[in-house]
Amino acid sequence: GALSDRAILALSSGAKHGNFYHNTGEGSMSRFHKEGGGDLVWNIGTGYFGCGVFKKDGSRVFDPNLFAENAQDAKMIEIKLSQGAKP
Repeated sequence: GALSDRAILALSSGAKHGNFYHNTGEGSMSRFHKEGGGDLVWNIGTGYFGCGVFKKDGSRVFDPNLFAENAQDAKMIEIKLSQGAKP
């Protein structure tokens, strides 16, 4: 399940205080990830959250411009690979 805004802020703040990375999980990064000040690992999964857009047919595709914009806030990028069970 998703974490609350306060939980994400607490984790990011703790990562800054402890000098370690905070992984965003597949849900992309929010302002609460950034406000905490911890070094972010941006997790990109099959849904392309934070780096994908919807086409007119409803499918979701990778958007290199959105990726480049959001990648500026990440110290590291983790890419989740699919084995074909999901699109």
